[in-house]
Amino acid sequence: MKSATKKRVIAGVAIVLGGYLMVAAIFALRAELAWRQAVSFRTSGDVERAVRAVRGVFDLYVPGNPRLEEASRLIWNIAMAEEKRGEHPAALAHYRILRSAWIGAHPIEGDRGWIARTEPRIARLSAEPSPDVPALAKRSRAQREAQALAEMRAPRRPYGAWGAVAALGFAGWVGATVGLIVRGFRADGTLVPGAVRWVLGLVVGYGVWILGCLRA
Repeated sequence: MKSATKKRVIAGVAIVLGGYLMVAAIFALRAELAWRQAVSFRTSGDVERAVRAVRGVFDLYVPGNPRLEEASRLIWNIAMAEEKRGEHPAALAHYRILRSAWIGAHPIEGDRGWIARTEPRIARLSAEPSPDVPALAKRSRAQREAQALAEMRAPRRPYGAWGAVAALGFAGWVGATVGLIVRGFRADGTLVPGAVRWVLGLVVGYGVWILGCLRA
């Protein structure tokens, strides 16, 4: 590898890692603040705001953040308590929030069992007869529950608009990284005046990619 190319690659990698660490630090800080709010609201009995804060933790996901697991346990416990009290619509909504968060995070974090734990409960609660869907009322509860569970466990197809956002963000992140390495440096390894747009591109692209994965 030529000296000038080597300098470009090293400088590019350093900037990419620096950009990632900067975005990760910002996301982690905001997730920490959201988590503390969630705990505070839960302690005071304000479930609605606690759940909203937990969703903030999910939305600010950074790989390896331990608050993801803690936030999952908190909203799981909220949903369980609501289900026991017979507040089924609220419990169903909160189980779905938890499942959706892990649908987005599990490709990176791995399967920690949250999807498998929420799906049977979602299926059971969503199987309750609804006057808005009279056709479902003709089926037995077991049939409705089995159908709901089968639909959730079916192979997941492309995620629609948010999947496109995630793909676009990833492409932007990779493209900006390549652009920075190839066109962002002089032969001596110093940044060219317009390199900042490549740096911003990779930071924004990474953020959009993570957001799309979580929302998909």
